[in-house]
Amino acid sequence: MQACAGTHVNRTGEIGAVKVLKTEPVQDGVERIVFAAGAAAIEATQRTEDALSDAAEVLDVDPLDVPETAERFFEEWKARGKEIESLKEELAAARAAGGADARRSTSAGRRR
Repeated sequence: MQACAGTHVNRTGEIGAVKVLKTEPVQDGVERIVFAAGAAAIEATQRTEDALSDAAEVLDVDPLDVPETAERFFEEWKARGKEIESLKEELAAARAAGGADARRSTSAGRRR
């Protein structure tokens, strides 16, 4: 495995902080690592921290609880979506079984 950032220094301390921003597959077995170094790494870290703090504030939880809370909210959202679809199907079945006829006769009675 090799890594080259195109900068050669006498010691790694000259580079400062390094933050991996993302990895991208280039070809089988080869990944491109996108990173920031020095002041840019500190700025990238601060942006991440700010985003986490904003999410924690919206969710009204501690920043460390954001992942678990977001996952719970997502699961609840999916469950409610399934429940809505189920209720729509039940409503359609009820209408098909005669519920629509009862509604039409009630509406017709009001027109007179």
